[in-house]
Amino acid sequence: MSTLIRIKRSGTAGDPSVLGDGVLAYSAANYGSVAGGGRLYIGYGAETGGDAATHIVIGGQYFTDMMDHAKGTLTANSAIITDSSNKIDILNIDNITIDGNTISSTDTNGNIVLSPNGAGLISAGSTRIINVADPVNAQDVVTKAYLEGAVNLEYFQDDIGAMIAGGTQGGISVTYDDANDAINFDVNDFTVTLGTGPISGSFTITDLANATFDTTLDNDSVTLGTHTTGNYVASLVAGTGVTLSNNTGEGATPTIAIGQAVGTTDNVTFADIDATNVTISGDLTVSGTTTTVSAQNLSVSDNMIYLNQGSEATITAASGDGTDVTYTTSGHNYVVGMSVDVSGVTPSSFDVSGETITGVSGDNFTISSSNTDTYVSGGTARAKTNTNPDLGWAAGYNDGTYAHAGVFRDATDGKFKFFDSYTPEPDDDVFIDTSDASFALAEVQASTFYGALSGNATTASALQTARTIALSGDVVGSVSFDGSGNVDISTAIQADSVALGTDTTGNYVATIADAGNSNITVANSGTETAAVTLDLTSTGVSVGSYGSATAIPTFTVDTYGRLTAAGSVNIATTLNITDGSNSDGIALLTETLTFTGGTGLTSTVGTNQVTFDLDNTAVTPGTYGSASAVSSFTVDAQGRITNASNTNISIVSTAVTDFTEAAQDAVGAAISAGTQTNVTVTYDDANNKIDYSVATATSSVLGVAKFSTDNFTVTTGNVTVTSIDGGTY
Repeated sequence: MSTLIRIKRSGTAGDPSVLGDGVLAYSAANYGSVAGGGRLYIGYGAETGGDAATHIVIGGQYFTDMMDHAKGTLTANSAIITDSSNKIDILNIDNITIDGNTISSTDTNGNIVLSPNGAGLISAGSTRIINVADPVNAQDVVTKAYLEGAVNLEYFQDDIGAMIAGGTQGGISVTYDDANDAINFDVNDFTVTLGTGPISGSFTITDLANATFDTTLDNDSVTLGTHTTGNYVASLVAGTGVTLSNNTGEGATPTIAIGQAVGTTDNVTFADIDATNVTISGDLTVSGTTTTVSAQNLSVSDNMIYLNQGSEATITAASGDGTDVTYTTSGHNYVVGMSVDVSGVTPSSFDVSGETITGVSGDNFTISSSNTDTYVSGGTARAKTNTNPDLGWAAGYNDGTYAHAGVFRDATDGKFKFFDSYTPEPDDDVFIDTSDASFALAEVQASTFYGALSGNATTASALQTARTIALSGDVVGSVSFDGSGNVDISTAIQADSVALGTDTTGNYVATIADAGNSNITVANSGTETAAVTLDLTSTGVSVGSYGSATAIPTFTVDTYGRLTAAGSVNIATTLNITDGSNSDGIALLTETLTFTGGTGLTSTVGTNQVTFDLDNTAVTPGTYGSASAVSSFTVDAQGRITNASNTNISIVSTAVTDFTEAAQDAVGAAISAGTQTNVTVTYDDANNKIDYSVATATSSVLGVAKFSTDNFTVTTGNVTVTSIDGGTY
């Protein structure tokens, strides 16, 4: 029998729910429609309830299909496999395609941007950049042909000369020498004189040559604010929340500190902010779970307050691996468990509605999805803690007992409800617990209600004008009703106004007639007050009694159960009996049949039966004869055993000459004449013994071995490895 080893497998499910440590499982499910399908799994790690801590994907059709294409050829939804030259024919990166020696953009009018990091440069490798278009904007590259055609050196020289000639100079003479293409500068000599005070003197600068003038500033000769200009700090004063140290002395270095870091990336915590007015020019986003407004009056200029709007984020990227899709946003405050809608993504396969967020990391969030498409652009996400909570407002009050009142839309039935007396805090949950004992519907008062009302008015006085309610037709009557109390209408049925079958419901008898077979006679049927009589017609059977002790009655019955004929048939009164040789007759009305037991038999008459029993003999019931005794019997003429007994067999071994030695030698001769395989059997005649020796089995020696019933089957000495089957899931 061949040995089969089968791993766990499934044609409908992906990752198995239970997979032991070191156990393999394969999902042959369509990976395009079943999450985790087409993969080979192995369990790894400590088991809980037979399930390993981790299910590791180690292969499967999902991956081999990605490699089932020509090497070096880019194939959609497949792995990139280089050819023997370690090349790929084409490569697409977002909107960029690299094909041969060409790098091109695939989006309409798409730019190709080379943007080095930091101070990095763009190098052409000491080669020329060709096929450049003529410049249009100020920062466009200028080609050699464009520059030579539009501008020349003399143009620049003459333009500069004209600028110099048309300008004015103070303390310097500037001339343009067109013949020699030169510009001449001649600075006038000047004298620098220092005024009186801490520094004084003068010196002359000739042809802009260096000149040195040694000066000394007298100590304490400069008074800040008097001899200096510009702002300076005279002293520092520590304000609220600020500590100040080293603030005294001419060379002091003051140190200013506050209680926390306030960098642009730091989280800053303040206690109460006390301000007369706070104006926020941009949008205010509160990312916490509870916003408390302690003002006595709240004014909102918006005409619509939008509850349960959800938090919106802009999608910047998305990617799916067949099991999950991860979206990257420009920033969000989502948490695991929120319900999210995504719209406006290209391709639209990334648009979802009402999906649950399963993971959050930084600006990314993840949902379960088999989508593996490539993100192109766009998209907006909006997440909510609950897609269908109770909506409304509530407030606390204390009229002797602290409770809450408000109005909300009940998510269970979609109805708006006014409530009061509610003692739980409404913000403990997204639902108002209408089953709570304190919940009560509140009274609502208004001058006018518009629209349909369901239910009954609690009070009403009377109709403004009494109305007469009248009945006409087959039933007539009337009464005056003003709504102040119940009224009764006295009615009367008009004569001949009820037509049976038309004005009535249910079965009724209009007329009675026979079925046309003349078995019943009908009289007086068909009038309004008729007294109808019904009679059976005569069948012709004579009136009387039929049957007796010696006769059986006979009858003929028609389809209606009536006797159409009656008579009697005599009963046979003699019972004939025989034993095969002798015969007799029993008159059933006058004689009795007697059953008598013969030799060894006893007869007994019971209820509707006769029983014959064998008579007991003197033999004691039991088993006779054994390995050491012979049974003896006495049998009578009827074949019955009338006596039974046992006679013991008594032959001692000593009565047989050389019995023991002969028996031993016979066994020894049989052993010597036989052959043994993988066992050694020897007869020791001198000591009258039989010795058996079997080797212990090893990888090279046949012998005695044990086999686990979990993995092997042993039948008549044959050992078979059983089928090892991981089963299905």
